[in-house]
Amino acid sequence: MSKDNRSRRSILGGLGGMIALGTLTGLSTPVVATDEANLNSDEEKKAQELLQELRKSSDRAKGFENLDQDEKRLVIEALKTTEIKIDSPDTPLSTLDDVSTLDSGKRVTSTYTGTNPISGDLWTFTVEVQWSYDGNEITSIDRTTAFGETYEIGWTYKGIQNEDLIGSVGDSQITYTAEGLFELCFQFCGQSTHPVIEVDAYGDGEWDAEQRKV
Repeated sequence: MSKDNRSRRSILGGLGGMIALGTLTGLSTPVVATDEANLNSDEEKKAQELLQELRKSSDRAKGFENLDQDEKRLVIEALKTTEIKIDSPDTPLSTLDDVSTLDSGKRVTSTYTGTNPISGDLWTFTVEVQWSYDGNEITSIDRTTAFGETYEIGWTYKGIQNEDLIGSVGDSQITYTAEGLFELCFQFCGQSTHPVIEVDAYGDGEWDAEQRKV
């Protein structure tokens, strides 16, 4: 459980009209939100066939360029982020070889995954915060980092756009926030997404993780 379930940002919006509760409070609880599908069953089947051909192509950009306008539309719709998944497990530092067990500590790895029901997982954005505490204060900040990965054609991770660390050793709380950027582009860009993850870590070992898309 977190500090009275308090958090500054708890609504995860975007992806068209989709809104999802994106706050995790010390639990490894996935939160899934879905947008409405834009393709009918016949179009989905055609999109899957086109994706299979593009994945096999040695020049995917050229392969996409050679598609007609409707085929391009189907591919882009099949690759857009229409679903989101959230997972934020924590790990006691006593299980990590490179961390002293003199103090209590944890590492939170909070991951935001963009998916599509046709193509599967598209990208992930992950924030890691590792800290030690004495029951009241933060005694060390061992790791604050963010990184992204892509799993499908057309998607590119553009890196961290913004990051911020509020608080320091001796405080009762630290907050690390990172914003990434992913783009879906062939001849043109069909979608860009800016996942933001904020992790609050407390001096008694509790934590909050919040995710949103802007």
